[in-house]
Amino acid sequence: MGPIRIVSFGNRIVEAYFLDEKSEEIKNHYMVKLQQDNLLDQAILELRQWFLGDRTSFNVPLHPYGSFFQNKVWRSLSRIPFGMSMSYCDIATDIGNDKAYRSVGTAISKNPIVIFIPCHRVIGKNKQLKGFAQGLWRKKILLYREKIVCNKHTKSGSILKLNNY
Repeated sequence: MGPIRIVSFGNRIVEAYFLDEKSEEIKNHYMVKLQQDNLLDQAILELRQWFLGDRTSFNVPLHPYGSFFQNKVWRSLSRIPFGMSMSYCDIATDIGNDKAYRSVGTAISKNPIVIFIPCHRVIGKNKQLKGFAQGLWRKKILLYREKIVCNKHTKSGSILKLNNY
């Protein structure tokens, strides 16, 4: 899926996004850590656990920078349970503006903290995959990965339910 850049400011994560393999930031470095940062260490640990299927939510504090509307949308995304999905219309309804599904899509595309704020869990009203700023192929993988983890937990006795992606 590619390397992920995680940025903290103060005591919160403010950015997390995939780096494109053509990015100047990764041409000469696999991982650069500018200073000791316990928060970044915790974010990296939680992300590794998430990718291994040992974690379904995150505890690191987040602070995405955006407009009031964008933050409202991003808070709504954060309430989508692991292994579930919602449509852009569902998010618009959740934030109290049924007609704002296009604006919701725009806000989702500006999500600065991917995976931690799970914008990949938003799909089209007809259950089709729609755009993903980090690449639709990544969205497919992330959703498939969550489905597999949920199936593993369901078989082991957990109560997680799946939507069809």
